[in-house]
Amino acid sequence: MAINSTRLERLNIADVFQATYPKHMKKSIISKIATLVYKIFSVIIFPIAICRYIHYKIHTFLGYYLMVPSQFYSKKVKIHFYDAKGNPTKEVKQKKYLRQGRQNLKDIFKAETVNIKTADGVKLNGVFIPSKDLYGRDLKRDGPLIIHFLGQTGRYEDLGHYKEVVSTIKNHNILVFNDRGVAKSSSIATRKGLFLDAEAILQYAKKRLGVSKEKIILHGHSFGGIKATYLASKHRDIKLLNDRSFSSVENACYYMTKELFRSVFSACLVMPFVLLEKLGPQKIVNRVKDFVTKHDIYFEKKIQNPIILAKIIGAISSVCAFIFAKAMVFFGWGLSPEKDWQKVKSKKFILFLPKDEKIPYEASFFKAVKKTEKQFIRILDPNCLHWSAISQDIFNEALNVLES
Repeated sequence: MAINSTRLERLNIADVFQATYPKHMKKSIISKIATLVYKIFSVIIFPIAICRYIHYKIHTFLGYYLMVPSQFYSKKVKIHFYDAKGNPTKEVKQKKYLRQGRQNLKDIFKAETVNIKTADGVKLNGVFIPSKDLYGRDLKRDGPLIIHFLGQTGRYEDLGHYKEVVSTIKNHNILVFNDRGVAKSSSIATRKGLFLDAEAILQYAKKRLGVSKEKIILHGHSFGGIKATYLASKHRDIKLLNDRSFSSVENACYYMTKELFRSVFSACLVMPFVLLEKLGPQKIVNRVKDFVTKHDIYFEKKIQNPIILAKIIGAISSVCAFIFAKAMVFFGWGLSPEKDWQKVKSKKFILFLPKDEKIPYEASFFKAVKKTEKQFIRILDPNCLHWSAISQDIFNEALNVLES
């Protein structure tokens, strides 16, 4: 393992790395001509141009608010800190929070700012976090590297406030970037753009840091699992760690919005009971409570009885969720890491949280591949949440399997 006991040479912040299109994303001459002809044809046939424009706008809208919501979240004036249980605590100004997060990473972990320009000209902002080997000596920049892909609402500045995420990683340098459109990264998120971002980061690791592909581990958490799995499927000899992710955007949208629709429809029917309990005279309040309790009308504001009504609400919710999930696919967000996983030729590993409060089991990545994959860990720590850091022992076990 390459090590260096002296101080590492600092990266040049002003030197922006320019990425190029990878071979598998380059279009052939015939494909370029066909695309050009289609664009010209769509301009001549005006309705086609309108449809293309609307499709693109809806695609970016869904990307902005649903797929990569850290874009609009980063533009909020104030945000909340969260405790270990995921409960919001004090409110702080966004700019101060992000600035302090960057500074904490520099002060505590000696992080260095990195700027990359993707193949399509988008600027990405991230950090390189140097680490130490098992003997406390500085790793060289071309030492073992973990490229961390963040979840939907993640920004690398968060790592400066929730330091345990970085602290659990030993003997590996870390490279992490904000997605396009997030904080200091420019442009707006699109499906193709996110994959170009991932390719650019990998190119930076190999060409600028000089890390050989055998030393690289792609760690994708939640939505980041999509990007990490895609990248691993395109590049041999690069290891993959899929962490608490989902099988596909379609499945995730279906199972998550089904519960949302059920809650909304139930709330509409439950609201009269709730209002009577809060605003009615005490005599009425007592009768309403007795009626609700006796007949088990609802629990946590979800209709339970009559059973036929609960089933109707469930059926309507399923239909609405199905339509929404198909719409996500139609408008360009039909991402399926499950399919990419089958193409990964190097070592791969799964971290799965059985009681994930964000991703239903039916939509989890683990459920989709458990019949064919044996390399996984069920996270049984009752204090572990979807977004929180996993224990150092579990993380080390996963790394040991990947590097064995």
